[in-house]
Amino acid sequence: MMKNPSPQKKNRFTAVCIALTAACAALFFVISAVISENRPFAALFGRWSRFISAVLGQIFSVFPFPAAQAVVIMCVFALIFLAVRFVKTMISSGSKGILAVRAAAFVLACASSVFFLFNALWGFQYSADSQKVAQKLSLSPLQADADDLYSLTYLLLNRANESAQNVKRSSNGECDFGTFDDMAERAASACRALSNKYDGFSAPAYPRVKRVVAGEIMSAFGVAGIYFPFTGECNVNPDNVTTHLPMTMCHEMFHRLSAMSEDECNFMAILACVESEDADFLYSGWLCAYIYASNSLYTAAPDRAEELALLRSDEVSGDIARLNAHIKKYEGPVSDAGSAINDTYLKSMNQPEGMKTYGMVTDLLLSYFKDEY
Repeated sequence: MMKNPSPQKKNRFTAVCIALTAACAALFFVISAVISENRPFAALFGRWSRFISAVLGQIFSVFPFPAAQAVVIMCVFALIFLAVRFVKTMISSGSKGILAVRAAAFVLACASSVFFLFNALWGFQYSADSQKVAQKLSLSPLQADADDLYSLTYLLLNRANESAQNVKRSSNGECDFGTFDDMAERAASACRALSNKYDGFSAPAYPRVKRVVAGEIMSAFGVAGIYFPFTGECNVNPDNVTTHLPMTMCHEMFHRLSAMSEDECNFMAILACVESEDADFLYSGWLCAYIYASNSLYTAAPDRAEELALLRSDEVSGDIARLNAHIKKYEGPVSDAGSAINDTYLKSMNQPEGMKTYGMVTDLLLSYFKDEY
């Protein structure tokens, strides 16, 4: 028969938990400071992160389902089990104060360890220069005005109108890009080609994105995809309009390839699509780029944005209508809560504009295409 641990052993366990918490927290702040002040070290960490992310992604690619979802579900059940057990112990125990301290120390140690692992695998890159992509591609920030935005939007709309003619469509006019797995394979090829072209994004492997289970739940929270650094998996919600799936797949893959801010991930994803020779990906890239530019133009000069909207082809107009209907379908308190959570997360990760960061891709598009409009 096993004996219960002595009070001395329990106290030692509590002390170890507190020490681990303090050590992880201290190490996190030290490495964050080093990375933010030392660009060579930041670049070295980027290479490490791309390597370990590729290795983890390859290992977990043996599972046909996202291991990330399984991990999250197991953690939720573990938390519920531990919470119930703690409440029962508190009710039956006479030393509630000591139990509370031990529980708090254990929770803090676990949370700190997970947080440190998140950063050690991937997240420390948030502390590096936020304009890493602009520097690597030698893009200079532009003082763009409404005329520049109009010209860029006009260019992107023309490209979207042209490429819309080259994709296969169903009888109701909706794009048919093939199966999810087929698109995932092509997304990996597009990201591999672009990352090998620009220094600082290449990786030893490019595991395919994975199709999440119960995507409607993610849609309710307004989530199109998520990168899970603990397993190196890029998880994409299949419950999305077809036109946006290629760009979303590339977006999540470039998170794994060290593009951290959302505007830079959007830009690299668009670039991967429009520089590919795949008609479906070309259209996805040009359409998404046009929508972002048009939204920015609408903020600066709504009448000029509406003027360009009249030039949309029937195919582009139909695809945008389907996108708006999909967004409207999930509007509500749950979607608002999801946006608020994402906004808070982004702001805590050195992206002060929060959710607005996604739309800031227009600045990069203005700089990249400045010689074409």
